[in-house]
Order: sequence, then C-alpha cells, then structure tokens
Amino acid sequence: MKIFRWYYDKDKEEKWLNQMCEKGYALKRFFLGLYTFEPCEKGEYVYRIDLLHNWEGDKYDYVSFMEEYGVEYVAQWYRWVFLRKKAADGAFDLYTDSASQVQHYIRIRNFFLAAFIVELFAGLIEVSTFTLEVNGFNAGSSVVIFLFAGIFLGMILKYNKKIKQLRI
Repeated sequence: MKIFRWYYDKDKEEKWLNQMCEKGYALKRFFLGLYTFEPCEKGEYVYRIDLLHNWEGDKYDYVSFMEEYGVEYVAQWYRWVFLRKKAADGAFDLYTDSASQVQHYIRIRNFFLAAFIVELFAGLIEVSTFTLEVNGFNAGSSVVIFLFAGIFLGMILKYNKKIKQLRI
C-alpha cells in the first residue's frame, strides 16, 4: 500500500507511523512524502525518526550502532532516518533525558532555520524579478516560495516552544 502525506513535524509523523503499525501496516520505504507499507502483525513495531548530524559518513556508524540494540534501519531521506524496533523487545526511545531531547530539537530547529533562510532569499530574488517583469508565473512562484518560508518559520517557532518546555 502506498500513501502520500507531507509532514513537517517529526513527532506527528512518528505518531502516524505507529498508528499505521497498530492497524497492521509496517513502513517499508519512504521518499518525498510517499510512504510504502507492507502487512505486518498489528503493533509489531515501534517507529522513531531521527535527524542525523550529517549524512556523510555518519549514516553507517549510526546504523551499525542502532542494529547492536535491535533497532532496524527502514528508510532515509537526506539526513532524516526512519527506524523501528520490535515492540515485543520493550521500549524504544532515542532520547530519554531532557538534555538530549533539547539537543535533538535544536538540531531539527536549525535544519528548518536553514531552509527558512534559503526560502526567504529565494523569495526576495523572485520578488525582484517580478518587479522587472510582471507575469503570472513570477507572482505564483513568489507566493509558493513565501508559503514554504512561512511553513518553515512556523516549525522554527514550534520547536522553540518544545525546547523551552523541556528546559523548564
């Protein structure tokens, strides 16, 4: 089964993946919002999503380390990695103390911050071309670019709130 969904919040995405598994569908593949599932025992796995520090060289050490603890690497997209562990093997939490959770959310926030900055500059460039040549394409692409910048800004604010709550 294939399902297309677009998530920006990894906690909501994890929750949805775990709900799908409770219904008997295990994540098999992921690419740009397209999730591919295969049948499994209901609740067979617990899913977690992590953002690696960097993708170059980090992936193989990380995956090997996780496999030592019974965690299976399922899929990846850029620096995002999808992991699962058999539910029967017990709890599966990647970040168990608040300090490591804060660092994890800071990494995610900074990821969205970089994307926001890129979108903001791209939007400003697009607006400047719009002033030189007024047409529907330039106007439409400006709106789309600023829409993504707004989404990324919203995620930055959301992760700032999560970080603040964990630091209290």
